[in-house]
Amino acid sequence: MNPPNNTELQAQPRRGSLFFKLVAVMLSTVFLTFVLLGFFFRTWWNPDVRESTRMNVREYAELLTHEIGTPPDYEKAGRLSDKLALGIAIRDPQGAWWFSHIIPEPIRDRIQSRPIPDTVRVFYSDGRMIAWIPSNGHVFVFGSRQRQPLETGAQEWLVLFTGLPALWLLAWLFLRRQLQPVRELARGVKAVEAGNLDARIPETGSNELAHLAVSFNAMTRSLRERLRARDQLLLDVSHELRSPLTRMRVALEMAEPGTAVDSLHEEVDALGKMVSEMLETERLNSEAGGLRRKPADLDALAAEKVVRFETQAPGVLLEGSVGQAVPLDLDRMRLVFRNLLENALKHGRDGSGPVRVTLRKEPGFAVVEFHNGGNAVPEEEQRLIFEPFYRTDRSRSGTPGYGLGLPLCKRIVEAHGGTIRFHSKAGEGTTVTVRLPVA
Repeated sequence: MNPPNNTELQAQPRRGSLFFKLVAVMLSTVFLTFVLLGFFFRTWWNPDVRESTRMNVREYAELLTHEIGTPPDYEKAGRLSDKLALGIAIRDPQGAWWFSHIIPEPIRDRIQSRPIPDTVRVFYSDGRMIAWIPSNGHVFVFGSRQRQPLETGAQEWLVLFTGLPALWLLAWLFLRRQLQPVRELARGVKAVEAGNLDARIPETGSNELAHLAVSFNAMTRSLRERLRARDQLLLDVSHELRSPLTRMRVALEMAEPGTAVDSLHEEVDALGKMVSEMLETERLNSEAGGLRRKPADLDALAAEKVVRFETQAPGVLLEGSVGQAVPLDLDRMRLVFRNLLENALKHGRDGSGPVRVTLRKEPGFAVVEFHNGGNAVPEEEQRLIFEPFYRTDRSRSGTPGYGLGLPLCKRIVEAHGGTIRFHSKAGEGTTVTVRLPVA
């Protein structure tokens, strides 16, 4: 139930990113624009041009036929073919064919196999413009040279194949630069979600995204100031409560024993514990109240606390061991073990077995698990379990406490460089896992 980190965010498929979608839209727009332009020119402009070209070719072929003459001057036809790069074929009335030398053999065979038209005919065939001109028993055939797909010069193709990728690269760099604030904002949001209210994102540029960055930074500053004001208020109230609580304890010690007095004792002790936890949380934030770590026996600490609580229902069972010294602030870690054991016992009364405290060694870490078989915490509430003053619904129904124990445990464990995780599932119970670095 922990928020995803930056690595998990970057591991998400890029196909769903805003940048990918913008690039896809841009490329799709370019492609569809060319498709529409091609459709437009093919259906409207191109037929008129072809018809005009066909008429011009017909007039041109008739002029060439007149210049070659009837009967034809084959030498002049050969010179015109070389000069104009135009294929010329002539069929005499007896059916004999003459071809200019630029007409290849396959094309000659195709010309000879075609039926002879009775009238002038101009048409396209395989990229060539062909004109058949009957004249005085002779048939003149004029054909343009076929345009090859790669007929343009090398420079044009070089410009095409380097210019387009360069253009797309520039567009990609431009979009990436413009969308950088979005990535920075996503990182900032994830940092705030993880609890880092000191997160800031660069306030560069003057567009809408830059204004959004300014608003985000102002929001985090406001949240941080409000939370600090709240913490300061709680700290001040806690200090002020200590004196009246002490006087109440003294007064209760002097009162006659009874059910009402015992109940008041419990309430005063609960208030005293809450005040101590609030003050301890604030101490962790100050330099003077920082951790004082030294090598300690985690197995002995766990055994000490298990003995303290083993007489309470439903009982406590200690399993496993770490087997080496761990650098700890022993007093604060006692507070963590006490809070977690009290919590496990309170919520494990309905379970089928005792609370289990399991110790083990993992590479670089000492691990302690506190497991109870009670009712599970709803999944939607688990992510809030370490928030100050948060209590699950079932806790409000009859379990004492103010929702400060688990947040304090989290602060202490993380101050040691460790982690604390909460897992609860119906039918399995609840497990709180503490990992502490052994170095």
